[in-house]
Amino acid sequence: MKTKRLFQEMALDILHLGHDFLKKEWLYENFSQNFTKMYFITQGKGIIRYPNKDIILEPGKLYLIPPFKAADYFITEQPLDQYFVHFYAKCDNNINIFSLMDFHDFIPVENLDLIAYLFERLNKIYAKPSDFLMIEADSILRYLISLLRKETTENIEHMIKRIKPFEPVLNYLEKNYSKKITLSEMAAMVHLQPTYFSTAFKKVFGLSPVEFVISKKLEKAQDMLFFTNLTIREIAFKVGFNDEFYFSRIFKKYLGISPAKYRIRRKI
Repeated sequence: MKTKRLFQEMALDILHLGHDFLKKEWLYENFSQNFTKMYFITQGKGIIRYPNKDIILEPGKLYLIPPFKAADYFITEQPLDQYFVHFYAKCDNNINIFSLMDFHDFIPVENLDLIAYLFERLNKIYAKPSDFLMIEADSILRYLISLLRKETTENIEHMIKRIKPFEPVLNYLEKNYSKKITLSEMAAMVHLQPTYFSTAFKKVFGLSPVEFVISKKLEKAQDMLFFTNLTIREIAFKVGFNDEFYFSRIFKKYLGISPAKYRIRRKI
């Protein structure tokens, strides 16, 4: 599969969007999320601080904040006038596009009026959505993402081939994330010995199979915290934890924040 085809076939799901005028209360520490965020800044300044670098938010630039990367967020010059959109961008087997392709953290925008218009158009579409208008929204977001994509010679086809042997496990976990599953059971799905399976899996995904299962549970829990009114106890049970306090400990261990505090950070 070529890069162009992969990009065209990526599935987009817009979760939340808007236009905010943010002040000093926009202050968050060690925050991570399971979806991608895009910002377009027209006024003010801020910083997204990762452990190894700072991303300066300033007018006239378009930003892409990938999922699963904890950072501090704060304003240095208020108000911060920010258009934003939160979305999922995934390929086959729910593999995040950002694990296969490289993107710029930000780019300077040449046609400011055009980008502002596109964000305004997205807001209008989502105020009164229809099937036809959702096609337009998908096209707008795909165009905005394309502006931030890096030209790369990396062999994406090779990476997809490395992922393919693990498809039975990925498909199972996507549908059965709330169920208990052992390393041996996952290994049996792809006809490998548990030790070899664990080593091979980690080489491809950067996580052990057990860590991957936990990350899948926490990904679903983040969705529920953001987009439902379920209690933390109900969410814990839905993603396969029998003890809500153990769930909260694991959530904070991996994401650096408690489920309760994560829930209130919907406007970041």
